[in-house]
Formats: sequence, C-alpha cells, structure tokens
Amino acid sequence: MDTPDLSDLKIDPQSRTLKKTSLSNPVKYAIIGFAVVLIALLLINFVFSAPKKVRVTTVSLSSTQTASSGLTASGYIIPQRKAAVASKATGRLVYLGVVEGDHVKKGDLIGRIENNDIKAEWLDAKANVAALEAVEKRNLAELNRLRKDFNRLNNLHQSGAISESELDEAQTNLDVAIAQKDVDIANIESAIARMKAVEVQLNNTEIRAPFDGTILTKGADIGEIVAPFAGSVNAKSAVVTMADMSSLQLEADVSESSIQKVSIGQSCEIVLDAYPQTRYPGVVDKIVPTANRSKATILCKIKFLDIDEKVLPEMSAKATFLSKPISRELQTEKPKLLIPQKAIVFKDNQSVVFKVSDNRLIVQNIKTGASDGSKIEVLNGLSSGDKVVSNPDETLQDGDQVEIVR
Repeated sequence: MDTPDLSDLKIDPQSRTLKKTSLSNPVKYAIIGFAVVLIALLLINFVFSAPKKVRVTTVSLSSTQTASSGLTASGYIIPQRKAAVASKATGRLVYLGVVEGDHVKKGDLIGRIENNDIKAEWLDAKANVAALEAVEKRNLAELNRLRKDFNRLNNLHQSGAISESELDEAQTNLDVAIAQKDVDIANIESAIARMKAVEVQLNNTEIRAPFDGTILTKGADIGEIVAPFAGSVNAKSAVVTMADMSSLQLEADVSESSIQKVSIGQSCEIVLDAYPQTRYPGVVDKIVPTANRSKATILCKIKFLDIDEKVLPEMSAKATFLSKPISRELQTEKPKLLIPQKAIVFKDNQSVVFKVSDNRLIVQNIKTGASDGSKIEVLNGLSSGDKVVSNPDETLQDGDQVEIVR
C-alpha cells in the first residue's frame, strides 16, 4: 500500500495572521469603547446623584426674652404625686365606680371586690358581741340582787337572826358574781377585737382614693381577679392609676457642662410641644443631686407658676432658663418664628431659604421682619417645626437630594 504524500498540506502563516486580525480588532475596539462609555456614565451619575451633606436648623417659636437666652432643656411633664391604687385583699372585682378623667377626693370609693363571706363573718362577730353584752347585763342584774341579799343578811346576822354559815354562803355568791363581771368584760372585749379584725378585712375589700386627684388609667375591669401583688398570672395588681394634677412639674435633663447656669428658684419659660403658641411661667424647684452617667445630664424639676387643663402627664415640653422673671407684658406677647440670619440667601432680590423635606431641598420664598443680628423673624413662608439649611452654599439647588449631618 502506497503512503500518501502530505507535503502539499501546509498553512500559510501570513494568511493566518491577516484573517485573525481582520476578525478580532473590530470586536475588541467595540468592547473597549462600550466599557469607556459605561464608566463615564457611572462617574457622571455618581457625581450628580450623590446626596449633598447639609446642616439644618428647626424653625421654632420664641419670645423676645427667650430668644436671647442660651440655655434650653427638653423633658416630660411628670406628676410628683402619683399612685397605682390596688386592693389590699385578693378577690374578684365586682364594682368599679370611676373611669379615666374622673376627679376623686381622698377616701372616695373607687372599687370593691367580692366580700359576701367576710360580710357574713362580720355580722356573726357583731351578733356575738351583742349576745355577750346581753349576758353581761343579766349578770349585772344578778350581781346587784346578790349584793342587796348580802347586805340584808349581814344586818340579820348582826342581830343574831341568822347563823354565820348563812352569811358565808351569801358572801360566796356575791364574790362569784363579782368575778363573773370581770369575765363578762373580758369576753366582750375579745368579741369586739374579733369583730374589728373582721371589719378590717371587710374594709380591705374596698378600694378608696388615697388623696385628691384624677384617674389616669384603669388596670382592671369588673369580673377580673385582683390581688395586692398580682402573684397569679391572671390576677391584676393596680386597679387604677391616679395623680394629683396640681403637682405636675417638668422634669428636664440639663447637660453637665451647663448645670452651673441653673439655680433653684431661677425663672423659666415652659412650652409644651403640643401647644407651641402657649407659654407657661415656671421656676426651678429642685436639682436632683446625681448625674446620669450614660447621658451626661442632671435632672432638674421645674414647677409651674401658672397651669391649666391643657398640661397633662407625660407630655413633652421644653424649658428656657431665664436670667430674670418674665414680665406681665412678655407673658402676653405673641411668640415669633425665628431662624438664623445665615440661613437666608437672596435670589432675584427675594429672601429665600432651603427647606428640607424627605431629604430633598425646596427653595422657599419668605418674608422677614426684625432681626437681632444672629436671628431674624419670619413673617410668612415657614411654620414652626420646619427644617431649613442653617448655612447654605452656592452649590445647592432646588430639588437636590441631601443628607442631614449633625
């Protein structure tokens, strides 16, 4: 068999190189071009879409005197006289005579637990006392009779009409009656003590107000089991919680670094977050002699000098510490909306601010009033609680996405 001649089967190197180059270069250039465009687009998107960091200030209402004060503190309205009223006995609640908001006087009946068995025991103890008192009356009558008999027989014995033994018998009967009197008194005292003990148990089934105050919450309803310490899983402890509304005070945390600016008796202005238009005069009543390590603050209790029904427990409020008492004129002065002077910029001869809403900037036209150099009054365009950029720069634009920094 002849071997085939393979010498003619050769690949031309120049031809292979030309074909490879003509096929791969366009694809390679297209991929590189696409990558360059993509990176450029990503860089442009990052530069223009990254949120700008800004500092904001909150628009707030302030008076002339408090605007110049540098120390404010936030806290909550806390009653200084508050009680969780519970039953002294364990049982099923059968009566509850109050609801939230009711005013009660000291000693008023709030609720009662089931007490039929104790009431029956008290009636039995009372009847026993009455029976023993009746026995005592009968024995006293017998004592009086025996005393008269002894006196009569003694006279007869002195005249020789009766013997010594008859007089001795009368004397013995009289002594027994006198001793029985002491026994009757002891029995009555014991019965009265038992009746009073049952009466205490009966009174423990009644839940009464410990002081004048207002019912804040209910902790149990009719039909539920109540207990002094709620030892059972299904038992309730406090039937109601109540507070003396005249004892409400603002408990505010003051920074350790600023506590030297606060003194007992110092005048304050209190503003509830729920009613920013209303201001209440107050004084520092107490500075708690310990610090909060985690917050680096000291608790100050501020007493209201004038209070109304709008002030409720657990409301949030702010206190401004003043260098002098608020005058009557300043108390009636309407508070003003104030913002820092640096927050205002001018565009087209118009005063504007950058308001922050949902992490977006909104250019807001405003009308301004008087200024004290650092703060300026806003007559319209903003509301209390709005957040504005405190020191805007020229790069900020309407609609920019921002990130609030502290």
